[in-house]
Amino acid sequence: MTMHDTFVATLAEIEPVLRAHVDDDWSVPARDLDMSCHKTGVHLADTYLAEAAQITGTPDDDWVPIELIAPDNLAPARLVDAIMVMARIYAATANATDPSARAYHPWGNSDVEGYLAMGVVESLVHTFDIVAALGDDWRPPNALAAPALRRIFPAVGPDDERAGDLLLWATGRIGLPDRERLTSWRWHG
Repeated sequence: MTMHDTFVATLAEIEPVLRAHVDDDWSVPARDLDMSCHKTGVHLADTYLAEAAQITGTPDDDWVPIELIAPDNLAPARLVDAIMVMARIYAATANATDPSARAYHPWGNSDVEGYLAMGVVESLVHTFDIVAALGDDWRPPNALAAPALRRIFPAVGPDDERAGDLLLWATGRIGLPDRERLTSWRWHG
């Protein structure tokens, strides 16, 4: 499976998980983040837009100056709509972009596959952040987390049987019995 396929499968995974919580209060803090669930959802949609702009514009030294803005009173159902629209634009853009294209990222310029891996990580960890705050025990599926871990967290090591938890660990979300919770982290684009 390509990283594009993994990204598309990730979108199919997260959409019903997020939609199951559209009647909940998204003004509460998103797990351990300094943002509400609503702002985390806006951040996720904005990330998809920004990363699509990066791989299209291929700047080598800065972000394309674009930002998605959503009203604070946007209903969660409409926010999930926006997240999924931006995600589909990102997937289509990545699919249409020359795979050898490279674009700026502050943690290392990356090719399209690297950006798609970042999109998988953003999708899985921010869905976790939102729904965990809303009382859901959903975890990133191992089959979706493993390819992203291999691509942008190579030092974590291959362990497909607990890749979802390793992804949460690698992004500072949780501690594991054999690994203390990280207080800082970065991926390798």
